[in-house]
Amino acid sequence: PEEQEEREDLLLLLKNEIEYLNYRNPSIYFDHTADITPERFNSMIGNFLQLFLRAQKEFYNEAAENVNAERQHKLQQMEKELGKDGLYQLQKDYYNEKLAELVLNKRAVKKFYYAPNHRLIQKKDPIFMEPVSDWGRAHFYAPCKIIKNHRIPTYGFNMTVLWVWTLLMFVALRMDLLRKTVTLVSSLYKRSKIRKKLRNKQ
Repeated sequence: PEEQEEREDLLLLLKNEIEYLNYRNPSIYFDHTADITPERFNSMIGNFLQLFLRAQKEFYNEAAENVNAERQHKLQQMEKELGKDGLYQLQKDYYNEKLAELVLNKRAVKKFYYAPNHRLIQKKDPIFMEPVSDWGRAHFYAPCKIIKNHRIPTYGFNMTVLWVWTLLMFVALRMDLLRKTVTLVSSLYKRSKIRKKLRNKQ
């Protein structure tokens, strides 16, 4: 029974992560997530899964190579403009080792943790991790917020929310909504007490 329960947990974890990969990269899609169950999983599904994971790995390796090439190109451009000494001075003036340690979570013992909801939670490099939620929720140090597949930089999103709340608070104060709300609630409470007394008398 323990082995069977462990197998079920692992398959559920696998299914959840495959669905997440499908969501993140629909260009390489696994069509057999419904078959990742103890009853339906077999060697053929396992082979399909290996091919899918290999394709995903190649995709992300290529993406990483492109990003690294772009980074190197940018560094070379900056070195031409500033010189080696200027580039070093720029890093010295603006790179914060303690901040980098914090946003990269360099002290994390494990890169991933197994969550009770059968998901893998990334703990390392949170600043490079895309949020999972489609409704603006995100982990600490997330680079962006996502609302219905629209990617919004965290700074812009937070500033917008701050200004919206400031505007709402201004309107509430201007129209004396807090006092009116308290008065209304108090009035409703008194009415309910009076009705209760009348019922008791009857």
